[in-house]
Amino acid sequence: MKSIFLFSVFFLLFCLLCSGSETLSDKEIQKKVNELYGRILEADQQQDQEKLLEYLKRLLHYEKLLSDDSPYKSLAFFYANQRIGALKYEMRQYAEAIPFSEKALNSDMDKKHPQAREWLQEHKLDICIALMKSYHKTGNPEERDRKWSRAKKLIENQIMSSGEKQYPRRTVDSCYFFYVVESEIYVDQGKNAKALESLLKMEQLYSTQAEYNIAARKDILFRIAWLYFLRQDWDKSIEYSKRAIQIYARMDRFPDYVYVLLIRAYLQKREYDTALQESAQYLQWCNLHSSKGNTLCKADIYYCMGKLYLLSGEPEKSEFFLKSASEIVPMQSLEKTLGAYFRINLSQSK
Repeated sequence: MKSIFLFSVFFLLFCLLCSGSETLSDKEIQKKVNELYGRILEADQQQDQEKLLEYLKRLLHYEKLLSDDSPYKSLAFFYANQRIGALKYEMRQYAEAIPFSEKALNSDMDKKHPQAREWLQEHKLDICIALMKSYHKTGNPEERDRKWSRAKKLIENQIMSSGEKQYPRRTVDSCYFFYVVESEIYVDQGKNAKALESLLKMEQLYSTQAEYNIAARKDILFRIAWLYFLRQDWDKSIEYSKRAIQIYARMDRFPDYVYVLLIRAYLQKREYDTALQESAQYLQWCNLHSSKGNTLCKADIYYCMGKLYLLSGEPEKSEFFLKSASEIVPMQSLEKTLGAYFRINLSQSK
């Protein structure tokens, strides 16, 4: 959706800036780009990355054909390079993403079109954050740290004011992108405390906003829960896991991976009864919100309840729930993905 919005603004700017001032050849090129726009939009909506890359590269070709005094030239240059870089980034082709993203970041479009400066700076911030991760993934710490410092300064300028301030949705999304990437780099460096600090900053920002992206917020909550789990702070891990599940419930989806983390924390505390009680509530929720995804999640809940009843010394109930789980997902698959989390507790209970 963000990419569609980006091109829509870009295309609107193109139409406003180019009307009445082109040479004949530029007009012909504009006509070709008008046709190409529909194809780009369609490929974007269909998430056809191969066609989208093809069309964007064709846009770069048209950009080279435009005369230097065409007001559209810098717009086409920025957009095509930004989108190709973003696509390569999403495909985790970080080395290939870098040259396109750098061209977009260093473009002089904001100087040629000052009326688009604010819009452009928002997108350049996202490009800078993506480059920060791309350089990290390709083993270039010097460039990573340069982009990190630049992005951090821009982010801090946006959120330096009172925590009660309501920020535009675009600003909040950029902050989410930055703090997630920063936390991932810290985790790779073995600095889990620093990673947690970054994510808690983002969660604090979300807590002050009347409107935010709930899908992104539940991701932050899960990441926080996971880091607390790694720190063996079981209570905090449980707290944030449950908060993430509550947000998922508002989306009519059950997050089995968050649920499993929650159960693992209860296993560490040996609070089997509490884990069973909450699992029963989640199972009831899944029964009331039937979908293919939620049905598959029920298999995980049945399996965990079966193992928890075994730990609680209730083999008959354990057998019932394990059988219910196997009717949805083969037991072999469940044992492979979840079994290890229970083995230590089961061996110690004997």
